[in-house]
This record gives sequence, C-alpha cells and structure tokens, in this order.
Amino acid sequence: MAHGATVIGTASKRNHAFLTSLGATPTTYGPGLAHRLAALAPTGIDLALDTAASGSLPDLIAITGTPTRVATVADHANASRLGTHLANAENAPTLLAEAATLGRQGHYTPRVERTYRLDEMRDAHAYGERGRTRGKVVVRV
Repeated sequence: MAHGATVIGTASKRNHAFLTSLGATPTTYGPGLAHRLAALAPTGIDLALDTAASGSLPDLIAITGTPTRVATVADHANASRLGTHLANAENAPTLLAEAATLGRQGHYTPRVERTYRLDEMRDAHAYGERGRTRGKVVVRV
C-alpha cells in the first residue's frame, strides 16, 4: 500500500474479494468490528478513515484510542462535535493533488460503476441512494 501502510477495509462478504484485489485486508462492518480489527491488527490501529457516514465515528475513536487519529470524508454532521478531522477539498487540497498524481502514475484508478446522462439525474440519484455501489455514479454534463 502507499507509504507502507497496511489497510484493513470493511465491506459485506460479497465485496471481500474486491477489497483484496485493491490490496486491503477485508473484514465485515457492524457489531464486533473492534474485536475483528484487534485480531487483524494485534499491535493496534494507527488511523481510521470513515467514508460512509454510517454512524461509526464513535467506534473508530474507541478503536484508535483518540479522535485525533480518525478522519472522515463523509460525516460532516458529527466530525467537529466528536473531535475528528473532516477532510474535504476546502481543507485538504494537497490530498486531492496527491490523488491526482497517483492517478496520472497509474497507482489509483477511480472505479466508475455506472454513468448517466444529465437528463437521467433522478435515476442516478436513486441508484446511488441504494448504498450498494462498488464505485462512483457519474453524471455526464
């Protein structure tokens, strides 16, 4: 993984092979996550990244031991209240630049699951709201 990190990713069982193909160690999310992570990382979890805004920030804080080691790109409502870092294009422009560089080098390829025309915006939104996508839903303008 980038910068020598070991990455553990959470997903449903049906997506574990996909996580493995990305170089991550898969585990399921939900109750018991802390115990599963402890088994996969017996020396501890250094950092946690929330990408789903699924209410997991308190669990991630417990797993890492401090809110300063937790970041979210999704849970805008709770990040500041809980003391976690909210990463977005406004406060982390260097992360976007690094992602762009990794993409140009072929180390990062966004997965596009489905593409819609602009006049299909309603369908695109409905598809994304299902919450079962493996990639991005793109609307062509």
